[in-house]
Amino acid sequence: MALIDAQVHFLEECVVLVHIPLELYPYFLKSVLRLILDETPPLEDKTDDDAALDDFDNASEHGSAYKPPAFMNVSITPVEVSVMCPRRLVDKYFVPVMDQLDQLDTSLRSRLIVSENDYIAMQVLGQGLEAGKRVLELTSPLALAGISIFFISTYFSDYIVVPKQSKASVISALEKRGFQFNNTSAAFITSPLSPTTERRLSDLIPPGTPPPSTLGELQTRTFNNLRKNQITPSVDDSLRLVQCAAHHEYHTQESSMSILRDALTTVLLVDEPRFLSLTLAALDPAASLLLEKRLLPRFARQSTSSTGTRSYEDGSGLLLGSKEDHLIPITLDLRDLPLEASGIVCGVAGRLADAATVPHPHPHALPDSAIDSAIDSGASSVIGSVPNLFDSFGTRLAALSIDKSAHGLHTLPSHHLQPGVDVADAVEISFLSTARAGTIIVGEDELRRAIGALEEERRLEPGLEGASLESQTPPDSPLRR
Repeated sequence: MALIDAQVHFLEECVVLVHIPLELYPYFLKSVLRLILDETPPLEDKTDDDAALDDFDNASEHGSAYKPPAFMNVSITPVEVSVMCPRRLVDKYFVPVMDQLDQLDTSLRSRLIVSENDYIAMQVLGQGLEAGKRVLELTSPLALAGISIFFISTYFSDYIVVPKQSKASVISALEKRGFQFNNTSAAFITSPLSPTTERRLSDLIPPGTPPPSTLGELQTRTFNNLRKNQITPSVDDSLRLVQCAAHHEYHTQESSMSILRDALTTVLLVDEPRFLSLTLAALDPAASLLLEKRLLPRFARQSTSSTGTRSYEDGSGLLLGSKEDHLIPITLDLRDLPLEASGIVCGVAGRLADAATVPHPHPHALPDSAIDSAIDSGASSVIGSVPNLFDSFGTRLAALSIDKSAHGLHTLPSHHLQPGVDVADAVEISFLSTARAGTIIVGEDELRRAIGALEEERRLEPGLEGASLESQTPPDSPLRR
């Protein structure tokens, strides 16, 4: 299958990566809030009424001078709090708190990680193939070139984040892949003659290691490193997520953060979210949110009509998107790996895609009652031996049918990773790469079947008998419920 039309746009402003351990997050809650509310300037402390009014007027005019970040992501996950934003904002909101921690206890300060290198974000847009295959086509040459990759799916598009120092290598790799660089728009456009081949993908390449010469070698390195570092993807089935975007009404010019300000502030201060990811991108029409379904009532907007006051308790007042399509995160804890090697989500997805070739379910699949028991237990399912498990795990997922229904004004971007498998049988996933973790987002229906595959795999594979159901949220985490 050929890419009919795809573009990759470089965003102008660089970002840095910040990793905040969950137990230190309370120290940085104010920093996170101020970052999110950066477009709102503080009022000066003045006693003169006229001066105070002048400050209010200046704050109202702040929007004209405000410089929004070209790309920003703030994510709270069971592993970490992660921030991707311009360095100027890290210096403004996070460095002062880091200096204070350094004075209190140097060991606390040392546990935070701020990337020394700058990163650039690229937006992926296109038509013709499903989004996931488009992404795999774009990122596989980057992985082969030894370029560390972070990946974020928003409500509107996909973003690849790579080291700034690798930009020349990125351009070269994409040009070799058949893309043509447009200097006027800083974008790559696919060539009609661009060759396409079935690709595997992995971006777990340890720093200092020569890049692999073949895709097979690249994939082998990925799972050797996973096995070496005892990284096992975990499923917290107590989390139910929804993918949404800020709802801009036609008659208003409000910014996304102006729309979401009160709700986000309440959520962060009162509700202690276990999972929330906010993405702002200059090329997206609105802010994107991936958050727990239980938080939706905070985003209700009351509307007064001729019949009275109506409240949108499902969050449909402030948010666009389906509120009924529940998503479940599959998390990879990458804290024991170098920062440059943490863009691993696409590697696992590529392995799933490569394995997704069997058209029928496994004949020994668990009955629904066993699956229900695993799901209803409220525990988290731990995926066992990664190299062996994913060989058949991806195969079984691809063989499972997916019930599709349309909700809301937009649908969640779907990533059907195996081009040779019928779309109706492919596994829909999206990605979230953070500073020290990788998350694959799957639909609740897919997770139900995935647990069945995992339980059956554990029963059949002697090496997986030790895998058990357990929570992946640290007991001492302030976010644990």
